Amino acid sequence: MKENNNAPAFREPSTSNNPSEQKKNPKISRRVLLAGSVGVGVAAASGLYVAGSSLKFSSNERTSQEDAAWKRNQALAAAEPTTKIADEDNKNAAGGLYGRLVYTAYRKDGVYVPATRESPAQNVPYPVIREKMNTYDISGMYLFFAYYNAAKNYGYLTGDLEPLAKIVDPEKVIFPNLYEFIANNQGWIVSDQEIESYMVQTPGYGSREIQGRKIYKLQTELSIYGDAYFVYRDTGEVKYFRDMFHTDRHPTIDFYGEFLDGRWVSVDENLRGDLLLPKGASVAGYTK
Repeated sequence: MKENNNAPAFREPSTSNNPSEQKKNPKISRRVLLAGSVGVGVAAASGLYVAGSSLKFSSNERTSQEDAAWKRNQALAAAEPTTKIADEDNKNAAGGLYGRLVYTAYRKDGVYVPATRESPAQNVPYPVIREKMNTYDISGMYLFFAYYNAAKNYGYLTGDLEPLAKIVDPEKVIFPNLYEFIANNQGWIVSDQEIESYMVQTPGYGSREIQGRKIYKLQTELSIYGDAYFVYRDTGEVKYFRDMFHTDRHPTIDFYGEFLDGRWVSVDENLRGDLLLPKGASVAGYTK
């Protein structure tokens, strides 16, 4: 489906009739946000917190596709730690991990020179992976997604998506029109602050299960910096983010992570729990 570059975000339909259960901000699927079309991913977004039991099938009911999914989920569950992060530990760790999603581990090569309309940024600090990102606790998951955001913003300013590609496929997590701009080297982006930033909400942590798999949630609020702008190399044309994206909105975005083979992996928000792996990567025999 061709993306609509002018409308990347849409409000998700409410599934509750109780006003007290309505969220202040619209709950938007990353799939909808990225695809820019209300027809993509709404069903997946509206049912993220279905109990794991609803996804279990009797042997007589399973189709070949369901059977393959069952086998995949059992293999992934076997690659997880045998214990679950306790809810109490979850809450205690989360007590100090809300507010702006922040990453602090960067390599600096020379003096940082911000981008201008005349030239791209130089010596942008490079996000480096911290060892603690691979610890099986809420702090480790927080660091994983903080690195994800740092690598994403680094890619926006430099056109270098290599740090992001270490943990996900960039094409799956960047707005389509923005990814095309970067991948095709159409120009550069000017910004004096993070282009995408996330506020971890309180309470912003939770978990769910899919056929024995333990998947953890980080709930955030997304902001897109409207004063950032594209500079097109061939024409010198400038396009502001506020004219291309709904920068006046602050949708709730849920990140999902699963600890597999000793490291955190990003999980799609769909009901199947597909992994968002780097290109060519595999976990427990699963490749996406």
